[in-house]
Amino acid sequence: MLPCYLRRLLLFFVLLLLAGPGAWAQTPSAEGLVPDSTELRVLREFYAATGGPTWTNRTNWLSGTTLADAATWHGVTISNNDVTRLSLPTNGLQGVLPASIAQLQGLQHLELPYNSIRGSLPPSLGQLSKLQFLWIGLNQLSGAIPPEIGHLRQLTFFRFGAQSALGADSHHPGSADAINFADYLRQSTNGSLAPGAGEFSAA
Repeated sequence: MLPCYLRRLLLFFVLLLLAGPGAWAQTPSAEGLVPDSTELRVLREFYAATGGPTWTNRTNWLSGTTLADAATWHGVTISNNDVTRLSLPTNGLQGVLPASIAQLQGLQHLELPYNSIRGSLPPSLGQLSKLQFLWIGLNQLSGAIPPEIGHLRQLTFFRFGAQSALGADSHHPGSADAINFADYLRQSTNGSLAPGAGEFSAA
């Protein structure tokens, strides 16, 4: 008969075999363009900077610790393991738009109209290379539109004021023959327009 310690050792190995590969190693969850920890941090910074505790609807915001949890937050859409959409119109947002939002490199749709966001648009928005839809008008923004917006090569809809916008069938703002943005870029900016801010180069 096997000694007691050998029986226990044998039982231990049998249990490991029955448990399968998961008992030996844990496969890390897949991440997208941006580490999940970064996207979660940026979303929390956005919440704090825009008065999250007083939003009209803040369902599930800040709950959980994973990007999958963030997919349940009101107005947040996750696709391919990245934040791709942030849509919070008419939701009582106030404060300033944090520059760190540019770290959401998978963001395709940013929709924040009919709120009370103040200050100027951060030039870092021009780093959102996948952004296709940007509507941030009807807030309390001031200053000039940063010319970095012209770097958004995939942008097909852009609305800063109350009226003018790009549609999907319009020329890209980077085109030399694009619609003249100067008129509507002055909307909601107290008439202030920095040199070149209302123009988009052909480059």
